[in-house]
Amino acid sequence: MRHQAVATLLCLAALAMPVGAQDLSGCWTGTLGAGNGRRHAAIEFTRGAGGTSGALHVFSRRTETDSLVDVRVTDSTVAFTVHRGTVPRQFSGRLGSAGLEGRITVDTATQPFAFARKAPGPHPVLALTGYWSGALYQGDMLVVRMGLEVVPAPCEQALVTMDSPDQSVEDMPLTGLRMEGDSLFLELSYIGGAFRGAVAPGTTALTGEWTQSGQQFAMRFERADSAVSFSRPQEPRPPFPYASEEVVYHNAEDSTRFAGTLTIPEGAGPFPAVVLITGSGAQNRDETLMGHRPFLVIADHLTRRGIAVLRADDRGVGGSGGSTMNATLADNAGDVRAAVELLRAHPKVDRERVGLIGHSEGGWVGPLLASRSDAVAFVVMLAGPAVSGEQILYAQTRAISEASGVSRAVIDGNATISRALYAIIKSEPDSARAMAGMQAYLDTALRGLPPDQRAALDSVWREPGRAEQLEQGLAITLTPWFRNILTYEPAAALDAMRVPALALFGGLDLQVPPAQSVPVLEQLWSDHPDATIHVFPKLNHLFQNAETGLMAEYARIEETFAVEALDMMTEWILRRFGPR
Repeated sequence: MRHQAVATLLCLAALAMPVGAQDLSGCWTGTLGAGNGRRHAAIEFTRGAGGTSGALHVFSRRTETDSLVDVRVTDSTVAFTVHRGTVPRQFSGRLGSAGLEGRITVDTATQPFAFARKAPGPHPVLALTGYWSGALYQGDMLVVRMGLEVVPAPCEQALVTMDSPDQSVEDMPLTGLRMEGDSLFLELSYIGGAFRGAVAPGTTALTGEWTQSGQQFAMRFERADSAVSFSRPQEPRPPFPYASEEVVYHNAEDSTRFAGTLTIPEGAGPFPAVVLITGSGAQNRDETLMGHRPFLVIADHLTRRGIAVLRADDRGVGGSGGSTMNATLADNAGDVRAAVELLRAHPKVDRERVGLIGHSEGGWVGPLLASRSDAVAFVVMLAGPAVSGEQILYAQTRAISEASGVSRAVIDGNATISRALYAIIKSEPDSARAMAGMQAYLDTALRGLPPDQRAALDSVWREPGRAEQLEQGLAITLTPWFRNILTYEPAAALDAMRVPALALFGGLDLQVPPAQSVPVLEQLWSDHPDATIHVFPKLNHLFQNAETGLMAEYARIEETFAVEALDMMTEWILRRFGPR
């Protein structure tokens, strides 16, 4: 009877299976998405009495595992749903000789997927399991430090991510991964980067070439215990001789919420105060970049000298709402106005002595607000441009390219193409039509260039991931933020601003070259009642003592913000707005 019962159960299980359905049991490996969003993944199918079930493993910054829901299998089709967060992802594919291929639908958007039955044995790259510390080199010069981590993942696969500690970036997911014998290929298409190299016998070292943005670098990795760490001797450490308050305030114009930190000197006050304004991009309240926290260092230095300091997360960062890419300079000026109002209402702040310190793009925002508001007592510009965004972009691209050894043909070709693209952006307000116009121009751009430029750029554009990188870059140029800075002319605000002003520049700054902005600023402020302009010959864009000014140096330099610049800024403020 027991054997008969078992046979009956087996028959019932068989009847539960859809007629004609294939048995997909086991692991399938492949990819999800395309271009910059491409990720390696694995599906584990399990066949049981209730039908087929399973799990999807996506290897991104970490292994993300989700259950398969409502799996439907026939001889030629497979469909299932994956719930990640509140948005379901619908998978629908066909089975063929190449495996399982289909589309993922999320709302109305679709992406491709492709899987094949897993080959026997573990993924070859698992031989590299562990952390690898390395760097890019130009000749004998270290350009930037890198890290590579290989972690075992489900289905005998590997999760592989890269770190760039010099740029404060961790766990960058791969879009391409191959290892055959001692040859290794890694691709990060969203930054236009790829590594091709060899694995040393005994898997003790990885050596090869990194290609990115038309440049090639030697790249070497060695096994390490953990990621690279850097000394930051200026980083403030508690206990602090001042009070610190976490604050929240809102831009009344659009109700955007901001979260920040206010540091207040010891004593009864009232004290002079400043609002720190970050540069381009989505920055946190410390303006963290390349392993440095310059706004934390500035706030600590000023507060110890008797000046209250408010620093806040940008739109869309940390505790702040909104979106950086959808905000214009006028929006940012409104954000800073709200910060000024918060300070002026604080019982330990002198409402008549509230000023602004803006770095880079923040050097536009400060004068813009000061030209419109009587509430601003003074302005300090740190590498603040005195020319339009378009002019800055041309100058910084050329300066960085020349310092990096990029050929004249590539530099000139890029400048020609940039001028044409910027003209389309400025003339076409509709983003869809502007994108179509830029893509149409790029399709024929190389043919219109001189032969040397055409040949040089053609080799650059053929690099792996270059098309995806270009597409991503074009999308950024059509955001409200970029459209605004491209055409913004700061001269009117700089000329109208009559409060005391200090403009500091680094002589090695390649992002806001002082040779471009200083003469313009001197002319605009020729009749200003209290304006000071100073260039520190050996400082870079971050106001570090540097050798070349290239961004690759930022993280390698232990200094966060040169003491001579901190002291000049502090003394300038205190002479005018110090204790009363």
